[in-house]
Amino acid sequence: MQHAYGNAETLLRRFGASLADVVEEVPYVLDVDAAFQVAGPVRKAVYGREDPQVATTPVGTPRLAFPEQLIEIKLIARV
Repeated sequence: MQHAYGNAETLLRRFGASLADVVEEVPYVLDVDAAFQVAGPVRKAVYGREDPQVATTPVGTPRLAFPEQLIEIKLIARV
């Protein structure tokens, strides 16, 4: 999850934005329970807030694009 947010930060910078501009996210995860266990602390660290003001809709899925992936995060940001 931290790696996915790191990749997102890099991509957002290309458009003059950052994770502070994110208003909505959809994490697609293979294991919803495992994602919920780590999501809170990871999101707080990434967004730099105790209560990130980002709408989140987690979605469980049986597989992702690459076999090694455990999570994929779709972000919508104001730019």
